[in-house]
Amino acid sequence: MRFEATPSIRKLCRRLERRQYAREICEFNGRSTPNHTTFSKFITRAEPKNIENQFKELRDQAFRMGIIDPEEAVKVSVDSTFMKAYSRRGRKGGISDRGARVGKTERRSYELGWRAHTVTSMSALPLTYIVRSANVNDKEVAKPLLKQASRLIKRCGKRIVKVIADRQYYSADVLKTIRQLGLNPSYPTPQT
Repeated sequence: MRFEATPSIRKLCRRLERRQYAREICEFNGRSTPNHTTFSKFITRAEPKNIENQFKELRDQAFRMGIIDPEEAVKVSVDSTFMKAYSRRGRKGGISDRGARVGKTERRSYELGWRAHTVTSMSALPLTYIVRSANVNDKEVAKPLLKQASRLIKRCGKRIVKVIADRQYYSADVLKTIRQLGLNPSYPTPQT
């Protein structure tokens, strides 16, 4: 839907029925595609908790398979990504994602949405993530994310040696958390 800016699930199903390349992209190799009600049921049942559990299962499989950094000393990065929320205005009021808030997308632009906060190993494997409304500051979620990532890495017999973060995370509280975990912070130099 995002790739072709399809406005509804029903239209997505029609396009999948007509276009073989679209079916191949979505890995529907058979002739028939699922009914639009199948997609709708998945969306209503795919609560954040279920998606987080699937992520954890895939991440744990990656740990068991040894996909994370081969060295014992692991470097991680902390960052967040803006995700635009669904929003539509009408005569009878607006319809939008519940819980989404207006937050920064770039330096000077703001939109309604969410922010996915992630700790990632240098092998590009996401270790932990939290999705919060866009108005939640990155510094607020850094502490629980780093603690959880540190525990996960220790479970594999490895340790985090360096945390790489951008200027958004440059604060006394985040530095204190990093040092309490016995980690070495790496920030770009703040400009005065």
